[in-house]
Amino acid sequence: MKVLAFDTATPVTSVAVGIDGAVVAEISITGDKVQMERLMPMIDAALREAGITVRDLEGIAVGVGPGLFTALRIGVTTANTLSQVLRVPVVGVSSLDILAAGIAYRGGLIAAAIDARRREVFAALYCVTEGVIGIIAPEHVIEPGTLAEELAAYDEPIAMVGDGFSAYCSVMRDRLENRVTLASPEFMYPRASSLLMLAEPALRAAVPGVPGLVAPVYVRQPDAVELIKKMRR
Repeated sequence: MKVLAFDTATPVTSVAVGIDGAVVAEISITGDKVQMERLMPMIDAALREAGITVRDLEGIAVGVGPGLFTALRIGVTTANTLSQVLRVPVVGVSSLDILAAGIAYRGGLIAAAIDARRREVFAALYCVTEGVIGIIAPEHVIEPGTLAEELAAYDEPIAMVGDGFSAYCSVMRDRLENRVTLASPEFMYPRASSLLMLAEPALRAAVPGVPGLVAPVYVRQPDAVELIKKMRR
């Protein structure tokens, strides 16, 4: 099965192409406006590297957030458009799940967090048992200090992944001390290769030739909506 996957929920846009379960191309670029200006060129480049064309695709996988509002909307809209035009199924996967999958080989407890700005993070907690990822605490928006208090309730060591932790690492270490480890930099943003792994079972189970629609997961209202609310008070 030939699958295109991409995540635009964070400042790092990641695109990958998978063929029959193997990742054959992956490209990541950092930049606040990459999603708008470079997503389609990145997709074209990944397809060329994989040796296929967009017409060869049999499925689309996209990270649906939570994350940066505008960037997330661009990614999800692109995925839905490709699904409709190519008449192939599309699957949406939580960007926090993608982060956790990237370091699932560690096993045990994994906390994933994406910087939500406004001194908050989008976070979720997972447990990996015999290679199977289970959700302990679903995605939610929270202040870093409060998240540290939540994680302190667990006695086991915790692997932290995501730019939400790299931005507030000192807050976590002050509360959790030596009980936490921070993932290496290459795993701190959702990788499209991990997205491929998570999405492929659902894509294989989908009806071929039937397009779909996925929706972004915002968790929190966009900044513009919050600003309007404050102005009306």
